[in-house]
Amino acid sequence: MNLEKEVPLGAVAKNEVTDSVRRARLMWRAKRGLLENDILITRFFEAYPTLTDEQVYGLDLLLDLPDDELFGLVMSRKELKDVDPSEHMMDENDMRCANAVLMQLRAV
Repeated sequence: MNLEKEVPLGAVAKNEVTDSVRRARLMWRAKRGLLENDILITRFFEAYPTLTDEQVYGLDLLLDLPDDELFGLVMSRKELKDVDPSEHMMDENDMRCANAVLMQLRAV
């Protein structure tokens, strides 16, 4: 493994793989320690059987967050802008993608 090159957040979403492979990876990665997150994310996958590249990327970014932060965001206890971007390394475009998926997660 090359340690000199840093792998960016959302790397799973940027790999050149089919949507079905990305979806399977995200579904596996979405298995969380917090049951409530598991339930919400399972409902998201049921409500959105196909995902765009942007949705995959946004969800991948959200899954980089700790369980309690993710649950707080989905339950509208905090907003994505309240999450420290330097801590999670999200730039403005990342925040936009993640926020779009967050709004969909809140709706399911």
